[in-house]
Amino acid sequence: MNVTRPGDRTLLDPHLHGRFTLLSEGRSLCHRISGDGRAAVWSEQTYRGWEIMLYHDGEVTQLTHDDRFDWSPDISADGHTVSWYREVDDKHYEIVRWHDGKSDVIASSELPVAEVRLSRDGETVVYGDGRGTNYNQLHCWHEGRLSAVSERPGAVDAELSADGSRIFWSQYQPGSSGIFMRDENGRVKQLAVDEPHHERRIEVDPTGSKVMWSHFDGSERDLQLMDVDSGNSRTVGKAGVHEFWGSMSADGKTVAYARYGPARRDQDLDLHVFLEGPGRSIQVTRGKAVHTAPELSDGGDVLLWRALPDAQHPAGALYRLELDSTTESGQTAGRPPGG
Repeated sequence: MNVTRPGDRTLLDPHLHGRFTLLSEGRSLCHRISGDGRAAVWSEQTYRGWEIMLYHDGEVTQLTHDDRFDWSPDISADGHTVSWYREVDDKHYEIVRWHDGKSDVIASSELPVAEVRLSRDGETVVYGDGRGTNYNQLHCWHEGRLSAVSERPGAVDAELSADGSRIFWSQYQPGSSGIFMRDENGRVKQLAVDEPHHERRIEVDPTGSKVMWSHFDGSERDLQLMDVDSGNSRTVGKAGVHEFWGSMSADGKTVAYARYGPARRDQDLDLHVFLEGPGRSIQVTRGKAVHTAPELSDGGDVLLWRALPDAQHPAGALYRLELDSTTESGQTAGRPPGG
């Protein structure tokens, strides 16, 4: 068990107040935050391979201890349930569900597994597997039973409502690409039409009534936030820049995302984390480091994100920021340039 340490606050907007923590140094990918913000999971490269790490209330615990490839973890809202997949060999993959210290294999596949998603209540798991032209078909595990979610290949970026009754995904197929949902009655509905390979990182609120994704119109990447029942959608962010990897609070009023800025002479890539809510738009990260992939707690007050390798952290880093009430009120937060 490892204890975390404070992060370097020069990486943050100086007006931000709260606890800033460095969770991991090294190759840490596929990170996810719990709904209450007290826990997080990720895959981390160790001397033995890729292992699943769990942060909870200031401490980091390694959940796996073997030389197998453990990948794509997800976590329940209360942080007590985690699910991921492991590659036993190139013809055998297992879906694992961990709950309060006990791990169980709930499903297996002879096809490569691409991703695992867990409902907020920890009772439903969705994963995708496939190969070649039949890549990534989605399957759902609930109460010990498996069912097919998508009948066509190319289903990725799955997300679930809190109780797992609604499942959302991106479909990557020529002529039929877009955002899809399977509702609580098992009916599949296409919510949005889009070009292949342009939807990235679906985000869903706990009720499954709001869905957000990254849309590319050929010149600009923007976040689209849709009300599922009405079909109405709006663009999140700012015109003229690329926003992607969106994450939102439970009520959908606060959104975190990564945004490209103008390239500088001393830095080829200018990529930072932003937080947007009622009456405010905050550039969370500053400096030369490249920050991306934000995850936001249900309350909108805890952020988790990854920094790409830089001089300070040659292998990259994973950060957590718990904002205090002063920042959350928006009274002291600085606005981004041009925001």
